[in-house]
Amino acid sequence: MNFQLYKAITDNDLAGVEMLIDAGYDINNELTDSGITALQLAIYVEDIRILQKLLDAGADVNQQNNYGQSALHMASSARGYIDVVQKLIAAGANIDLQDINKQSALHMASSARGYIDVVQKLIAAGANIDLQDINKQSALHIASARGYIDVVQKLIAAGANIDLQDINRQSALHIASARGYIDVVETLIAAGANIDLQGINGQSALHMVSSVQGYIDVVQKLIAAGANIDLQDNDGLSALHMASTRGYIDVVQKLIAAGANINLQDNDGLSALYMASTIGDIDVVETLIAAGANIDLQDINGQSAMHMASGARGCIDVVQKFIAAGANINLQDNDGLSALYMASTIGDIDVVETLIAAGANIDLQDNNGRSALHMASARGYIDVVQTLIAAGANIDLQDDYGLSALCAAMSNNNQDIIYHLLHAGADPALTRTPILSYAVRCGYDMKIIKLILDKDYSNAGIFDLCEEDFYNKISDRSDSDTVILLEIYTKIKLVKFIHSKGKICESNSDDKRTFFDVLMNNDIKDQDLPSIFDKAKVDEICTEINNQSIDVPMANDIIDIIDRITDRKKQIDNIKQVHKEYQSDESSEKDIFQIFEINFDCIQSILNQLSNDGIENLNKAALVRIDEVQDDFNNLNIQVAGQSCTNEIQQ
Repeated sequence: MNFQLYKAITDNDLAGVEMLIDAGYDINNELTDSGITALQLAIYVEDIRILQKLLDAGADVNQQNNYGQSALHMASSARGYIDVVQKLIAAGANIDLQDINKQSALHMASSARGYIDVVQKLIAAGANIDLQDINKQSALHIASARGYIDVVQKLIAAGANIDLQDINRQSALHIASARGYIDVVETLIAAGANIDLQGINGQSALHMVSSVQGYIDVVQKLIAAGANIDLQDNDGLSALHMASTRGYIDVVQKLIAAGANINLQDNDGLSALYMASTIGDIDVVETLIAAGANIDLQDINGQSAMHMASGARGCIDVVQKFIAAGANINLQDNDGLSALYMASTIGDIDVVETLIAAGANIDLQDNNGRSALHMASARGYIDVVQTLIAAGANIDLQDDYGLSALCAAMSNNNQDIIYHLLHAGADPALTRTPILSYAVRCGYDMKIIKLILDKDYSNAGIFDLCEEDFYNKISDRSDSDTVILLEIYTKIKLVKFIHSKGKICESNSDDKRTFFDVLMNNDIKDQDLPSIFDKAKVDEICTEINNQSIDVPMANDIIDIIDRITDRKKQIDNIKQVHKEYQSDESSEKDIFQIFEINFDCIQSILNQLSNDGIENLNKAALVRIDEVQDDFNNLNIQVAGQSCTNEIQQ
């Protein structure tokens, strides 16, 4: 790299350049890492004096930099210097020299800013007008892509091949149409461009403008010039397909008015209506239906536009329009899928409700025997499941493999749906699985387990086997498998045993909860524990747990809750006894313990709002009559049920 020459040129130092030339410096040496020559650098800094000096000194006018560009490339694009271009041509510049992208100076002039004077000069100097670059694009392609109408006109006048096709077999008309350059389109058509010329994908200019931007003025011009409206590309798509799938309503209307075949189907059997349904464009859908589109036209898979709208999510207005227009709601595709089936599969509750209200067959089955309820249950769409059940869906309908919706829900362990199906009367026998065993093993919510027990299902689980039979069934298992099965068996026995004990309180109690409700709730608060319970049944539960052959965490949790219940009752009974003694003490010397001055019903109201620790502290305070502890309870601002209790405390 000749730094001195580089600096002299960038400083516009003509004298310095002359001195270096006189000193014998090689002016054709590359001055930068990108291979820029002194001649190219002079063009870049816009110094025509230095340029002329370099030319006079014998600079190589056709020397190319690392990008394959010569001085003429740079003069034709970066600045568009007509006088520089003239000097370079006069100095013997190769007009058609191509860079690494195979672009010539004419490509550059037609591309950058549409330098019309440079274009004219290059043409006059004999430039190859139809020379193609690496993408097989000519200067006409490039000028058309940028909308340089004067350059386009000049190139056409000079004899440019209007229908020359690039690497994608697209002509200048394709490109100008896609960009919406109406004046360029008009000029090309007037010059005789082939309007229906098809690109590598079989698309014409009308396809391009209908799909890329939807320029209505270009569409009108192409139609007026005789474009084949129903011309189909390699995929069988017409311009109407293109405009419909992108929602260009004005283009759709113009094509229909020009006589487009509304029901033309592509290679997959898709019509314009089908494609408009995929994007949920209600305006295009309404326009096509009004023009006579066949609503029930089916593609090669047997699907109609209704199928597509129902399975596309968020197309409720389109579905409603199809129903109003008389679409066959129960039309099934090649796999037996209906619109309701598809909407249920994606969980579109609005479409599901609309189709049901319109009379859709809820229990229609696909080729494998699956219904909409099967699909919604498998996918976990609880609102759809509830809606289908409420509409009378056959809950126990079985597919070709004998599986019901409950099986589908269990396959994904969707507990909400399992609960709703069981609650609605689903038969667990159809699952071919001991459902209680499965529920316990998978850690299902206790409301499901309780429902299974309440329903007294005959195949509820392995607890139905006698213990001897159970052990026989696992005798050939490995030790680890045996332990796992024994744990499950133990859990199920406990669950069933606790459920069998019924209500936790005596029949005359207001507390209607069962032992199952309380003991199977690991998150139960102290305040929600019963203070009255059937002790004999509690003892039976403890005995059952102690008699188990294997320890399980569930048993420990149950014992913990029982301990909390019994401890709470013990503390309350102590307070009750002390209160009784306090009330019966008529001694004038007894210490005043304010909280014991009220009746025990009010105290019970307070106790019901305290944790076990709080009751224990109150119990300690009651035994020793500590006023400081009493003050702590007074500061709790406990809300006591009943106005009389509140008044007593205030007094």
